[in-house]
Amino acid sequence: MEVNKTKYQLEIEKLNTTKNCATNKNDQKFFENLKWLTSSETIIYLRLSSVGALRQLVYRRKIPFYKFGRRLLFNRTELDQFLESSRNQRKAA
Repeated sequence: MEVNKTKYQLEIEKLNTTKNCATNKNDQKFFENLKWLTSSETIIYLRLSSVGALRQLVYRRKIPFYKFGRRLLFNRTELDQFLESSRNQRKAA
């Protein structure tokens, strides 16, 4: 195990560990019991490709978030509303 890992490398490892434990058959149950999601959990919940994708959504104020000190938290019901509101409607033929 390397001792001199950068903050970015540690964040990626943490994210990968969270992805592995939440992508099993019980992932829906995992999120059902949570009201507030961390950045790592939000990436998995929204199925975003990277931490950078979430950061861009936050920076552009496209996604609802709360900041407690230096920590970003996301309300799961607001994320669900965000997903529903960003749904593309099909045009009738």
